[in-house]
Order: sequence, then structure tokens, then C-alpha cells
Amino acid sequence: MVPTLKFLEALSMLPSVARIRRRAKRAWGGSVPIQLDFALVGAQIADHILLFSDDQRAYIRGVIEYALKEGPHYLRVLVLRPLLSTLFEHARRMGNEHEAAIFQHLYVPDHTEDHGPA
Repeated sequence: MVPTLKFLEALSMLPSVARIRRRAKRAWGGSVPIQLDFALVGAQIADHILLFSDDQRAYIRGVIEYALKEGPHYLRVLVLRPLLSTLFEHARRMGNEHEAAIFQHLYVPDHTEDHGPA
């Protein structure tokens, strides 16, 4: 299976994510643009972050972290933008509680950054 579809299917194990993806498929006649699909998933995670259990939040973080560290370049690009950019922006607009939950449970530090000599 293509890594992008595998990634989206992994997050679709969460009922709220599966639901938004089904709606989008119906609206788009079964062929949702990939960037829109990733953005919708990001927005849905932001919407439901306070409702997810700790296990579900850990699962989401694990899927995202794996994609960012182990996935092919094109998957990392889709996860960073539009999924994460939509997720963070949507959470910010929803208020401090959502934004804090996103940073507490889903923040994945960038370990690839070169910080120069110590």
C-alpha cells in the first residue's frame, strides 16, 4: 500500500477521522485531493483532541512521529503541511485549551535540526 494511504488509514482507525474522510469521499465522488484529505484529518484531530483518550492521543502521536521520522519525503511534506499546519492553526482558533492539549500530547520535536556547536 502507498505510504500516504497507509498513513491515512492508520489515523482512520479513530472513528472521528474515519467519519470525516467518508464524508469527504462522498462529497468528492470518491476522489478527494490528497492535500485536502490530510488537511481534513488535521482539522478533525484538532476538533476532537479533548475527547480522545490518552491512548488515542499516544496513537496519533506515534503515527505522526513515525511518518515524520521514517516515511518517504513526500509523506513528510504532507504531514507537515497540510496536516500539522491545519491541526495547529485550527487548535489555535479553538482556544487555549485545545492548543495546549495539542502541544502537550502531539508535539514532536524536530531532531534533524542542526543547532551548531555547543
